[in-house]
Amino acid sequence: MNNIIQAYQQQGGVFITPPSVLIEKLSKVKALLFDWDGVFNDGRKTQTSGSGFSEVDSMALNMLRFSLWLVQTNKLRVPSAIITGETNPSAFAFARREGFDTVYYQMKDKTKALSHFCSKYKLEKHEVAFFFDDILDLSLAKQVGVRMLMKRNNGIAFNQYVAEQGYADYATSGDGGQYGLREASELWMSLNGTLPEVIEKRMAFTGVYAEFIAQRNSVTTDFFQLKGAEVLPVTID
Repeated sequence: MNNIIQAYQQQGGVFITPPSVLIEKLSKVKALLFDWDGVFNDGRKTQTSGSGFSEVDSMALNMLRFSLWLVQTNKLRVPSAIITGETNPSAFAFARREGFDTVYYQMKDKTKALSHFCSKYKLEKHEVAFFFDDILDLSLAKQVGVRMLMKRNNGIAFNQYVAEQGYADYATSGDGGQYGLREASELWMSLNGTLPEVIEKRMAFTGVYAEFIAQRNSVTTDFFQLKGAEVLPVTID
């Protein structure tokens, strides 16, 4: 275990929470939340097109969700959601393709999405992990159990502030455009000891992985939008 921790540190990852404490926190997670811009990508977009995602990160997230499914005795899927402050068609398509339960969009106050998500899936906030990158995410990051920061190395003052305030548990060496999600996901699987099993079972594509993927693909993604002070369901074509 020490070798993998040192490898991540040498690469530039920062354990804001000591690894032994982070491992304990990870064991309590029952759901995953993801910001979109700056997490699945480098945050760049134009007025006519949204921001995309990487298949490298997509594979890692699928394996992380498989990992969390494996460690459960009841083999129920781990609720997963995307929260974005904008309208991102790529996020909508990704969530549907990957069997995410929920997308919250035009969420300027992301804490409202967190409260809705926890109520919907009967979760305590400390049972949620959040992958994020910037200032607008901090109000949510303050409240949840595990926080993975997609660190931009030129955001020196912001990174230091987040660390000093304890608003993240781990800061990746690579940002959202440099496969930070891949880094955080593989670290998580390394810390919970499932990475070799996940890789081997994914290679086989039979048995328990086939069961997992069938369950994942049966999900119908729900969409919600913040309208005024309310989080309301929306139909997305």
